[in-house]
Amino acid sequence: MAYSRGWINLEYMVLLGIAFLFPSWWTITLLTLELCIALVEPIAFFFYFTPYDALLSVRYLLFISAHRLIGYACLLLVYIVGVAVVLRATLGDHRLRNAKRMVALALLCCLLSVVADISLGRFGGLHNGLRPGNADRRELYITRSPIISILLTPAHHMIRSVLHRVGTNNPKQPQVLRSELSQALAEIPAGSKPDVVLVLTESWGLANDDRINQAEMQPYRNSAVGDLYRIQTGSEEFIGATSAGETRELCGDSRGYFSLKDPDAYYAACWPARLKSDGYHTLSVHGFTGGMFQRQQWYKRFGFENSVFLMELKQAGATMCGGPYPGICDADVARWIGDRLLTHRDERPDFVHWVTLNSHLPVPALDDNSLLQQCSVLGIDQEQSLCSWFTLVHRVHESVASLAVRPGLRPTVFVIVGDHAPPFMRSETRNRFSQTKVPFVVLIPRFISLKPIGGTE
Repeated sequence: MAYSRGWINLEYMVLLGIAFLFPSWWTITLLTLELCIALVEPIAFFFYFTPYDALLSVRYLLFISAHRLIGYACLLLVYIVGVAVVLRATLGDHRLRNAKRMVALALLCCLLSVVADISLGRFGGLHNGLRPGNADRRELYITRSPIISILLTPAHHMIRSVLHRVGTNNPKQPQVLRSELSQALAEIPAGSKPDVVLVLTESWGLANDDRINQAEMQPYRNSAVGDLYRIQTGSEEFIGATSAGETRELCGDSRGYFSLKDPDAYYAACWPARLKSDGYHTLSVHGFTGGMFQRQQWYKRFGFENSVFLMELKQAGATMCGGPYPGICDADVARWIGDRLLTHRDERPDFVHWVTLNSHLPVPALDDNSLLQQCSVLGIDQEQSLCSWFTLVHRVHESVASLAVRPGLRPTVFVIVGDHAPPFMRSETRNRFSQTKVPFVVLIPRFISLKPIGGTE
């Protein structure tokens, strides 16, 4: 089924009606601005953001490579000029004949469309704001209202903040989600304090073709890993983009990086602070800059004692990999974490939170025939972006499996889980993956006697 953000833009219809009745450069400019701001909506749609999140994320375009940024700027300029010229040629400075009748019909169409959306149980053009982070957009929406949707999220958070200050319970708290980290830690016997490594894997989604899922997890299915660990696999619900995946695992909710402004009590209930108070060293690792999504400040609020980003990893000898956000190669980050676990020895165990990077879409094309052959076995070699995505995620699992069997490690629990489904632009490729579930692998040292976490061994 095709993804739908709503066929009728209510704001565009209203502004177009005003331009019909009062044609001028002012109304044409308003229409042009509307069409430019509306570009934020498909960005939000494809990358599992709310529209407001997507608007805030535009600033992070500065982190991408210069040639790609110049290309985006040129495309935007062409779009703006093209829209302005077409609107000017269409509307001009002269009133259209029967303009009032045309506007009345357009407004009636909008009204009937909104009524139809409401009758379907959805609030029409406001669906992106009232249902933040909704991943599965394969529902029929007739109308949309991009700018109002963008304004809804900060309004919601402002109301939430006011209600919190006055002590009123807010009925619209972030959605509670299952955390595989919580599931794993809840099963560890009292008094046992293994090292814990959480690997939030960028764009690792649950494929509808289980051959892809099994191939991704193949690095863990060997005797070296099996002799040391109990292997648990399964899937869990996701909502939102990567930062929402972080709070899902660390705090058990869909809050995302909006939690940066939450009170200290929120963070005290999350795993980094809880583990720190239980005697753990707490460390976050990411192969990109700490300015992205304000992680440098955000991770401090979680209670991470140390945070390591691109420059520190590069200074330690890690190599760079390409992609939309060039950063440290995931395989090198895994090796760095292994070195840290081996050399950082005292009475306190380690908790490491690692967000991977290289499989962030759009992924670069493959140029390795052996990798293409592996994709051929799965029947995905003809889809270049899908094959590239598979290879990059598979490399993460190979790196973690190698890390797990490094000689000399203390007993370590590994939780490897996806953040969200891969946001492919083509609906045919996107529909190869669940839009509500992400997979996970949990490795439990065999010396610990545990009940199954969920899934299969």
